[in-house]
Amino acid sequence: MNMYSKILLALINNADEIHWKINDVEKGIVTVSNIDIDNIKNYGKLSEKLHSLLINIGYYQ
Repeated sequence: MNMYSKILLALINNADEIHWKINDVEKGIVTVSNIDIDNIKNYGKLSEKLHSLLINIGYYQ
């Protein structure tokens, strides 16, 4: 879910944090300020940048 949260943060302009919960057992929060990617919002602006983000976070396996 952390990987998907990073993608969502890149794509949703007005989102600064993503909260998630799975079956009341696993939950988490990912914020723009606590991820290891600088300027995450810039990755959602161009398809080439989004593609490089997907490679960097291990989306393609």
